[in-house]
Amino acid sequence: MKYTTKEITFIALTAALMVVVGYVLYSVSAILPIPGSKFIIHSSFLSFVLTLPVVHIRKIGTISMINFVFSFIMFFISPYMGLAILTSGLFTEIVGFLIFRNYNSSKKVLFTVALYPVFSLLTSFFVTNYITGNTIYLVIGNKLTLIVLSIIIYGLGLLGSYSALKILPKRVLHKNKDINI
Repeated sequence: MKYTTKEITFIALTAALMVVVGYVLYSVSAILPIPGSKFIIHSSFLSFVLTLPVVHIRKIGTISMINFVFSFIMFFISPYMGLAILTSGLFTEIVGFLIFRNYNSSKKVLFTVALYPVFSLLTSFFVTNYITGNTIYLVIGNKLTLIVLSIIIYGLGLLGSYSALKILPKRVLHKNKDINI
């Protein structure tokens, strides 16, 4: 997939924003004793931030490219974190492609981008439990809790993406005609 210089810049700025604001949100979520609070707090933000470049660029692979840059940055903090971030982006992109084939409507963007926080939870759970051997996510409990948490996170992801589609077009994305939901 070829990207213009402007699109590459947009992708890099989005990844940088995810790192900086993500650090602040991570610090806030660390004080909450709720299982999965990090993902609950991040879900709307991640969906909001990812919606902007996906709507603007409209190419399959945009989420993967953003997460490639994001995971490269986070790899220096923890290679396992970089792996979880990269796989979250790839899974989101693959499922979005299999279901929708493209991002030519705002509803396709909405439902695809909202999957990212869910895959972020699931890949982090997998990496933490099965690759690193750290059982911190066993605090979540049984599979039902993980499913309920995934549904809540998907709902918050939908809210974040929907908010971006409602707020940003008026100010930023005026060139696209099909922004309305």
